[in-house]
Amino acid sequence: MPCGKRIISKLFSGFRLPSFAAITSSTLLLVMAVGLTPTPLYAQKASNDEPVILGVEDSWPPFALSNGSGISAEIVTAAYETMGRRVELRVLPYARVLREVESGALHGGFNVTRQASTQGRFLFGERPILTVQGSFYFPVSSDIDVRVHGDIPDDSHVGLIIGYEYGDQYEAHRSRFKEIRVSSQRQIIKMLLAHRLDMAIMFDEVARYTLVDMGLADVAIRKGERNHTSDIYVAFSKSRADSESLALTLDKGLEKITMSGLYSQIIEGVGPERQR
Repeated sequence: MPCGKRIISKLFSGFRLPSFAAITSSTLLLVMAVGLTPTPLYAQKASNDEPVILGVEDSWPPFALSNGSGISAEIVTAAYETMGRRVELRVLPYARVLREVESGALHGGFNVTRQASTQGRFLFGERPILTVQGSFYFPVSSDIDVRVHGDIPDDSHVGLIIGYEYGDQYEAHRSRFKEIRVSSQRQIIKMLLAHRLDMAIMFDEVARYTLVDMGLADVAIRKGERNHTSDIYVAFSKSRADSESLALTLDKGLEKITMSGLYSQIIEGVGPERQR
């Protein structure tokens, strides 16, 4: 926001008082009060000099690590920087990222699946930052055979992450299950190992990374059929005036880093080994 002196100067630019008139103190205070009323955050448009403030979740490795770093942050930051924009990240639990974006406290947040339940809440660009696959996972000794969502027995205890989306097909069946939502991937794997869950849904690369990080073999839990393939986006706030512009800038930046080969370099360079 411009300083108070500039606002007052602008208000009175080119304005001459008649010699017979005088502005009373109360009138001047009224003018100043109107001129200095701050514009609400959701109505402001960020200039190119201001950072794009984005929320990133803290538990989706290797795409988002506990400190916010990871493949997603590298892609989003590179895309904006190639367009001359600076990014500031706020590392938060995923559910809080969504709340802060929806309220307009943040310009946007990631990693959000674009599906029916999120499209009504957020604005999305045309280009996803990632495409990932998620599968059903079971305790090794489990004999549950799930090929489609309709095969999941009623009242199954299903392990999920708080606030995560798992595709429209899962949404159509979720009322039949007893969901157990936790805050980290490690918790899900530990609960599968302890037979506290009948099954879980995890993104494949995330499950692989977390198993390695826990010192476990891939066969420590049983991987089943694919649950869904998700396009992962930066979700922008519908309550901010600059969201469409920021989404378009990100789309252009993603196109540039894809054409230059930088996107592939980021994807290929991320894994458990890189973080050690």
